[in-house]
Amino acid sequence: MLVILAVGLAGGLGACSSSGGSSAAPAAAAASSSAAPSDASSPASPASSSSTDSGALPKYEPSTVISDAGGHIQLSSPDPVSKVTDFYDNALKTGGWSVTSSTKSGYNTTIVAKRDGQGATISISAAGASGTSISVSTYPT
Repeated sequence: MLVILAVGLAGGLGACSSSGGSSAAPAAAAASSSAAPSDASSPASPASSSSTDSGALPKYEPSTVISDAGGHIQLSSPDPVSKVTDFYDNALKTGGWSVTSSTKSGYNTTIVAKRDGQGATISISAAGASGTSISVSTYPT
């Protein structure tokens, strides 16, 4: 079973797909979380975005859900790539994930991680004047 959560906005990432069924738990947990907006001077902490499934990565706040369909979520945030990247770096670290690959620049970040039979790919990219596109994919390994 492969579950992919993706974010694609103008100038952002292409959409990802899922195959072999899907699990709504990570997307549902991410989409249902709510947190106070973070201030512009420091990254949001993973604790500020809740998740009902301990295996799910938290949804970045502030963000808008662009698409959420059975394990596929797309987010847009007004915050810069660097702030969103800091948030997910911290979420992976505190969540017990092992980063297997990470590519970062001022405009794009791609992180691949694994934990307890689960994989995650997080892609974050600048989306022009609209802020940042966020793509989070989780899947069994």
